Amino acid sequence: MGKKKIITISASEVSPYEFEGTLVDLRNQIYTWIDQYGPTARIAWDPDHWPQYNDSPSPQYDIMVSREETDEEYKKRVEQEATQKAAQDERDRKEFERLSKKLGVK
Repeated sequence: MGKKKIITISASEVSPYEFEGTLVDLRNQIYTWIDQYGPTARIAWDPDHWPQYNDSPSPQYDIMVSREETDEEYKKRVEQEATQKAAQDERDRKEFERLSKKLGVK
C-alpha cells in the first residue's frame, strides 16, 4: 500500500452575514467553530461562489479542514491514477507507431 495523502476539504459553508454583530458574538462563534472543527481549521474566502441556478455570485467563506484520505479515497485515487497512466501509455504507443510509419523507423 502506497502513501496516503493529506487532503483539505470544506467542512462547512459560512455566510459573510455570520460575521456581523458584536465582537463578543463573533468571538463566541469562532470558539464554537474551533471546538467543532479543531484549532487547525482555516477560513477560506470565496468571492465568486455561484450557487446553482443563481444569476449572480453569492460570496461565502468556507471552513476548511485537513485530514488524511480514507482507505476508500486512497483506493479510488490509486485506481484513477492507474487508469490515467494506462490511457496515456496507450496514446503514447499509438503516437509512436504513427510516427514510426511516417518516418520509416522500424
